[in-house]
Amino acid sequence: MGVRNIQLDANSFAGKSGATYVIYPSLTVKRFEIFERMQVELEHNTTMTAFKTELAASYNLFNQAKFADGAAKLNNLLNAVERITNKQPHPILMMCSLFICTPDEDQSKWTEAEAQEKIEDWADIDIAFFLACARLLAGRFMRSSDSDSLTSSLQKSEQD
Repeated sequence: MGVRNIQLDANSFAGKSGATYVIYPSLTVKRFEIFERMQVELEHNTTMTAFKTELAASYNLFNQAKFADGAAKLNNLLNAVERITNKQPHPILMMCSLFICTPDEDQSKWTEAEAQEKIEDWADIDIAFFLACARLLAGRFMRSSDSDSLTSSLQKSEQD
Protein backbone atom coordinates (compact mmCIF):
# COMPACT_ATOMS: atom_id res chain seq x y z
CA MET A 1 0.00 0.00 0.00
CA GLY A 2 1.47 3.34 -1.06
CA VAL A 3 1.38 6.86 0.23
CA ARG A 4 -1.99 8.56 -0.13
CA ASN A 5 -2.05 12.14 -1.35
CA ILE A 6 -4.79 14.45 -0.14
CA GLN A 7 -5.53 17.58 -2.15
CA LEU A 8 -4.39 20.68 -0.29
CA ASP A 9 -7.78 22.33 -0.85
CA ALA A 10 -9.71 19.37 0.59
CA ASN A 11 -11.98 20.08 3.54
CA SER A 12 -12.13 16.45 4.66
CA PHE A 13 -10.50 13.05 4.14
CA ALA A 14 -10.75 9.48 5.41
CA GLY A 15 -8.23 7.81 7.69
CA LYS A 16 -7.02 4.21 7.35
CA SER A 17 -9.89 3.14 9.61
CA GLY A 18 -12.45 4.76 7.34
CA ALA A 19 -13.14 7.56 9.85
CA THR A 20 -13.85 10.93 8.29
CA TYR A 21 -11.70 13.88 9.36
CA VAL A 22 -12.81 17.47 8.78
CA ILE A 23 -10.18 20.19 8.38
CA TYR A 24 -11.52 23.11 10.38
CA PRO A 25 -10.26 26.64 9.57
CA SER A 26 -9.81 27.70 13.19
CA LEU A 27 -9.55 26.54 16.80
CA THR A 28 -11.56 26.72 19.99
CA VAL A 29 -10.12 28.79 22.85
CA LYS A 30 -9.02 25.65 24.69
CA ARG A 31 -7.26 24.22 21.66
CA PHE A 32 -5.65 27.56 20.82
CA GLU A 33 -3.91 27.49 24.22
CA ILE A 34 -2.49 24.08 23.32
CA PHE A 35 -1.60 25.35 19.83
CA GLU A 36 0.48 28.17 21.32
CA ARG A 37 2.41 25.71 23.48
CA MET A 38 3.00 23.48 20.47
CA GLN A 39 4.35 26.41 18.47
CA VAL A 40 7.01 26.93 21.13
CA GLU A 41 7.79 23.20 21.15
CA LEU A 42 8.01 23.22 17.37
CA GLU A 43 10.48 26.10 17.41
CA HIS A 44 12.76 24.03 19.64
CA ASN A 45 12.32 20.78 17.77
CA THR A 46 15.48 19.34 16.38
CA THR A 47 16.81 18.17 13.07
CA MET A 48 20.35 16.93 12.60
CA THR A 49 21.42 20.38 11.38
CA ALA A 50 19.65 22.13 14.25
CA PHE A 51 21.05 19.57 16.68
CA LYS A 52 24.59 20.29 15.51
CA THR A 53 24.00 24.05 15.68
CA GLU A 54 22.55 23.85 19.21
CA LEU A 55 25.32 21.56 20.36
CA ALA A 56 27.95 23.98 19.02
CA ALA A 57 26.16 26.89 20.70
CA SER A 58 26.16 24.97 24.00
CA TYR A 59 29.86 24.26 23.64
CA ASN A 60 30.54 27.96 23.02
CA LEU A 61 28.47 28.99 26.04
CA PHE A 62 30.45 26.64 28.27
CA ASN A 63 33.68 28.10 26.87
CA GLN A 64 32.39 31.56 27.77
CA ALA A 65 31.67 30.34 31.33
CA LYS A 66 27.91 30.73 30.75
CA PHE A 67 27.20 27.39 32.36
CA ALA A 68 23.48 27.88 33.04
CA ASP A 69 22.82 28.95 29.43
CA GLY A 70 24.86 26.03 28.09
CA ALA A 71 23.09 23.56 30.37
CA ALA A 72 19.67 24.89 29.28
CA LYS A 73 20.54 24.35 25.61
CA LEU A 74 21.77 20.83 26.34
CA ASN A 75 18.56 20.08 28.25
CA ASN A 76 16.48 21.22 25.25
CA LEU A 77 18.50 18.92 23.01
CA LEU A 78 18.00 15.99 25.37
CA ASN A 79 14.24 16.59 25.38
CA ALA A 80 14.10 16.71 21.57
CA VAL A 81 16.12 13.52 21.21
CA GLU A 82 13.94 11.83 23.83
CA ARG A 83 10.82 12.61 21.76
CA ILE A 84 12.39 10.98 18.71
CA THR A 85 13.73 8.01 20.69
CA ASN A 86 10.34 7.38 22.32
CA LYS A 87 8.66 7.56 18.90
CA GLN A 88 6.38 10.37 19.97
CA PRO A 89 4.56 12.05 17.06
CA HIS A 90 6.14 15.09 15.51
CA PRO A 91 4.81 18.39 16.93
CA ILE A 92 3.38 19.36 13.53
CA LEU A 93 1.20 16.25 13.51
CA MET A 94 0.13 16.96 17.09
CA MET A 95 -0.71 20.50 16.00
CA CYS A 96 -2.82 19.15 13.12
CA SER A 97 -4.74 16.99 15.58
CA LEU A 98 -6.09 20.21 17.10
CA PHE A 99 -8.01 21.28 13.99
CA ILE A 100 -8.37 18.09 11.94
CA CYS A 101 -11.20 16.35 13.73
CA THR A 102 -13.95 13.81 13.30
CA PRO A 103 -17.35 15.47 12.86
CA ASP A 104 -18.52 14.33 16.32
CA GLU A 105 -15.33 15.30 18.18
CA ASP A 106 -15.66 17.66 21.16
CA GLN A 107 -13.36 20.50 20.16
CA SER A 108 -13.47 22.07 23.60
CA LYS A 109 -11.23 19.23 24.81
CA TRP A 110 -7.98 17.64 23.66
CA THR A 111 -5.79 14.83 24.91
CA GLU A 112 -2.44 13.62 23.71
CA ALA A 113 -3.66 10.01 23.70
CA GLU A 114 -6.56 10.82 21.35
CA ALA A 115 -4.22 12.85 19.14
CA GLN A 116 -1.87 9.89 18.86
CA GLU A 117 -4.78 7.65 17.82
CA LYS A 118 -5.68 10.10 15.05
CA ILE A 119 -2.08 10.31 13.88
CA GLU A 120 -1.88 6.52 13.71
CA ASP A 121 -5.02 6.59 11.53
CA TRP A 122 -3.25 9.08 9.23
CA ALA A 123 -0.13 6.88 8.86
CA ASP A 124 -0.50 6.29 5.10
CA ILE A 125 -1.04 9.97 4.17
CA ASP A 126 1.73 12.08 2.65
CA ILE A 127 3.33 14.26 5.34
CA ALA A 128 3.37 17.20 2.91
CA PHE A 129 -0.39 17.50 3.35
CA PHE A 130 -0.08 17.94 7.12
CA LEU A 131 2.86 20.33 6.79
CA ALA A 132 0.77 22.50 4.47
CA CYS A 133 -2.30 22.34 6.74
CA ALA A 134 -0.26 23.38 9.79
CA ARG A 135 1.38 26.23 7.86
CA LEU A 136 -2.02 27.50 6.67
CA LEU A 137 -3.52 27.47 10.15
CA ALA A 138 -0.43 29.00 11.77
CA GLY A 139 -0.49 31.75 9.15
CA ARG A 140 -3.94 32.79 10.34
CA PHE A 141 -2.53 33.56 13.79
CA MET A 142 0.79 35.17 12.83
CA ARG A 143 1.29 38.82 13.52
CA SER A 144 1.30 41.17 10.57
CA SER A 145 2.15 44.77 11.46
CA ASP A 146 0.12 45.78 14.51
CA SER A 147 -2.68 43.24 14.19
CA ASP A 148 -2.95 39.54 13.58
CA SER A 149 -3.90 38.32 10.12
CA LEU A 150 -7.10 36.66 11.36
CA THR A 151 -8.34 40.01 12.69
CA SER A 152 -7.24 41.77 9.51
CA SER A 153 -9.01 39.30 7.25
CA LEU A 154 -12.18 39.50 9.37
CA GLN A 155 -12.12 43.30 9.23
CA LYS A 156 -11.58 43.20 5.46
CA SER A 157 -14.55 40.85 4.97
CA GLU A 158 -16.75 43.12 7.11
CA GLN A 159 -15.80 46.11 4.91
CA ASP A 160 -16.65 44.24 1.66
